[in-house]
Amino acid sequence: MNRDEFVRTLAAEYGMTIGESKEICEAVLAHMRRVIEKEDLSIFGFGTFKHKFIKEHKAIHPQTGEVIMVPAKDRIKFIPSVATTRAIGGK
Repeated sequence: MNRDEFVRTLAAEYGMTIGESKEICEAVLAHMRRVIEKEDLSIFGFGTFKHKFIKEHKAIHPQTGEVIMVPAKDRIKFIPSVATTRAIGGK
C-alpha cells in the first residue's frame, strides 16, 4: 500500500474527506520526523525508529570499479517490535 492508498482508506474508514485525511497523515509524519531527529521514537507493539548519522566514506562503484566518495547523510532505522514481527509471519 502506498501513501495515497493509505490516505484514501483512512478517509473511508473514519468518514472524512481525502483532504482531511491527507492533512492528518502529513502532520503525524512531520511530527515523527522532528522527534526522531532529537531522540529515538518507540511505539509499543509497532517498533522503534532511530536516527543515525552516516559519515562521508569511500565506496567502490559496482560497474566501473572506481573508488568514489559517498557524502555524509542522515538515516532513519526502523526496528520492528516482536508483536509486529509475529503479525507479519516472523518468529
